[in-house]
Amino acid sequence: MPEADKFKTGKYTADSITLNYAHFSPKKDSGKNPLVIWLHGMGEGGTDTSIALLGNKVTALVSDETQKMLNNAYVLVPQSPTFWMDNGSGDISKFDGTSKYDKVLISLIKDFVKNNPDIDESKIIIGGCSNGGFMTMRLLFNNPKYFSAAYPVCEPYTDKFITDEMINRIKDIPMWFTLAINDSVVEPMVNELPTFQRLAKAGAKDIHMSVFSNVKDTSGLYKDANGQAYEYNGHWSWIYTLNNECQENGLQLFEWAGSKVNNK
Repeated sequence: MPEADKFKTGKYTADSITLNYAHFSPKKDSGKNPLVIWLHGMGEGGTDTSIALLGNKVTALVSDETQKMLNNAYVLVPQSPTFWMDNGSGDISKFDGTSKYDKVLISLIKDFVKNNPDIDESKIIIGGCSNGGFMTMRLLFNNPKYFSAAYPVCEPYTDKFITDEMINRIKDIPMWFTLAINDSVVEPMVNELPTFQRLAKAGAKDIHMSVFSNVKDTSGLYKDANGQAYEYNGHWSWIYTLNNECQENGLQLFEWAGSKVNNK
């Protein structure tokens, strides 16, 4: 994976928790650069950052094409030792809308920005899939003024845990949600869809949602036994995100993200 070789690795400790992370630095230029953050799903936790990079094709964020859209961006990929929805119990069935990684994760992000002074602090975009989508929402709720845009994918921050005050706190953040209707892991009707509707009702102006009926291969490379496009688990809508196949009125997700951090 030559794209993975573009990333370096590091460790950060705060609040008695150590996070490993992978990071990419763009080509040096004369200006300040955006920062794009990706938070992995439940299956990519641990201490081997190559899993967080390759498990979901996060390397797509550093391709020449995507970097052009993102205006020469840094990319930061933190990795949780367990899973982002871990509230301290270590048991996903005891999820209550909280995470023990709140403090260490935002501290890591701010430390990374501090140690890379050519990052523009007004141009930080955060996103992630599944557990990482939850943690994206978590960071937005806790730090609504810090991020310039967000792109949560199949996010499982169950809407019943989100108060009206929390909705109002993030309604002015540009956001692009992605999901598949046949997602049997994170049910859209109790997670993303009602949250999106509440944001719209609260007056959010720059919110978008890519809704797919299912998740199929669009590359032409993978086919089922009948020769048709291979169909993946409906939860895997991050495939569309990282292939930049989410569009609205002809505008691609990464083009939209780049417009939020455009230097012009």
